[in-house]
Amino acid sequence: MQIIFESRYRSSIIPLILHFGSVLGYSWPIVIYTSAESKFQFSTSSALGRYLKRGSVQDVAPAEHILIFQSDSMLCANAARSVEDYFEYDFVGAPIGLEKPKGYSGGLSLRKRSSALRVIEDWDWQDSKNKDDRFEDQWFYNRFKELQEDEARQGIDPEAEGAINLPTAEVARTFSVENIDYPSPLGVHQVHRWPKDKMAPLEEWCPEYKLCNEDQVKAVPEG
Repeated sequence: MQIIFESRYRSSIIPLILHFGSVLGYSWPIVIYTSAESKFQFSTSSALGRYLKRGSVQDVAPAEHILIFQSDSMLCANAARSVEDYFEYDFVGAPIGLEKPKGYSGGLSLRKRSSALRVIEDWDWQDSKNKDDRFEDQWFYNRFKELQEDEARQGIDPEAEGAINLPTAEVARTFSVENIDYPSPLGVHQVHRWPKDKMAPLEEWCPEYKLCNEDQVKAVPEG
């Protein structure tokens, strides 16, 4: 299942959603979380309406693998990899920090539903967050790391069934990149923050990035 969180309607969002659908294929139903004010505007697109009617409620729940994306992210159709190649991981997104990883960006991320529910059942957001949990994606990453470290102390292999399995930064950047360079990622996030010298290779590899919304990037604080 794919999920987009977008409180404000913009004309570029529907082409972006349809592009994600074309890359992912028919087996990936989508849920759009938006404001009541924007709901009508989404419903006026006949192309989006046809796309949404392909699936049903039965296709959505329960979904184990959930792709979360925002309007400042993009999947690259030229990529040799697919989202399914990362199903073994509980959480993967653009790496934040390479030598000393600080987590993954949630703006374009793949998560396991069962593992996310495990975190929510074990921790309360308000009670457990600290200075390293500034954002939702960092909070989930840090809780996953705690679970993984606890399993390691018990001698549980990260690749064992049911164990928390997180990718290295090297693997994560093949999925998506934000401020860490990789020539051929599956996806990109916040490209409008990239240095100008990185844009020419991106133009060649992932020209669809032009559908990304710059307003979303400007609204997100640095950190």
